[in-house]
Amino acid sequence: MSSMETVSKINKIAGPILILGAGGFVGARLLSMLRAERDDVYGTFHTDLSKAKNGFGRFISGNIACDLMKDARAVIEFVKPRTIFDMVAYGGYLAQKNVPLIYQTNILMKSILLELAAEYKIDYFHAGSSSEYGDILDAPTEDTALKPYTHYAVAKGAAAGLIHYFGKHRDLRCANLRLYAVYGPGEPIQDRFIPQLILQGLKKEYPPFVPATVTRDFVFVDDVCDAFIQTAIRLDPEHHGESFNIGTGIATSIGVMAHLAKAVFNIPKEPIFGDPAREYDLKGEWRANTLKSRQVLGWRSTTGIYDGIRETARWYRENY
Repeated sequence: MSSMETVSKINKIAGPILILGAGGFVGARLLSMLRAERDDVYGTFHTDLSKAKNGFGRFISGNIACDLMKDARAVIEFVKPRTIFDMVAYGGYLAQKNVPLIYQTNILMKSILLELAAEYKIDYFHAGSSSEYGDILDAPTEDTALKPYTHYAVAKGAAAGLIHYFGKHRDLRCANLRLYAVYGPGEPIQDRFIPQLILQGLKKEYPPFVPATVTRDFVFVDDVCDAFIQTAIRLDPEHHGESFNIGTGIATSIGVMAHLAKAVFNIPKEPIFGDPAREYDLKGEWRANTLKSRQVLGWRSTTGIYDGIRETARWYRENY
């Protein structure tokens, strides 16, 4: 996709635009992409407002420091958005183990935000997760029954149910994008496979590997941002409240990634793979079924894994 096409699509999104969770990986990338073309884009960054002198009004260049559990209405009344991209989540990283906070963030907060979106007639697009499918790995369709196996998966699936209710029964223009293994510039390095693969590769080393047969559907962050943009401009009333799989449709094994790193970074030695896999490294071909996203949203991933890794490596060279 050319830069001209990207600019054209970004300018079609109803504004002002509010990105919730703009301090996170995907949220920050989307914020940067949209702000490069528009001046009516705002982002929220979490803070404990009990310690803030000026409340949610700590506002610098469109960045709003707030606690959405307490201040969502105030933020919406301040920005008056016509489109919300909700990237807020908790529980998707290994260190995020506070179970009550998983449910508070991914269900209770979403119910508050969706009620406000319906009240103020704001388009709402949510970052869901392939984890919603649980142990159903091989290209499930969006109407596949969910079989969650973690608290996080339960909570994300429940959020998808909320969005379905508001889209189908509350006349809200909304959708849930089930993201697969997003990677790319800006991804946090702690406990994340691709950043460690690159940072070690730059030193002619490998990170510790799980078994070579473990797979992921790795999708480049700019393609994911484009999926949100495409949803905002293409979602029709028939599909309000529905979920869409956002991935490449390709299950890439850890073994393939190791040998890709060997080629990209000219690592002289051969990789060594661990055993056994971790509890969340499920057996099977973990990949997205993107037919619905292609047909309804006109979206597909366009960045191959080789190009994506090279672009991500360039970013890490410049920033670490």
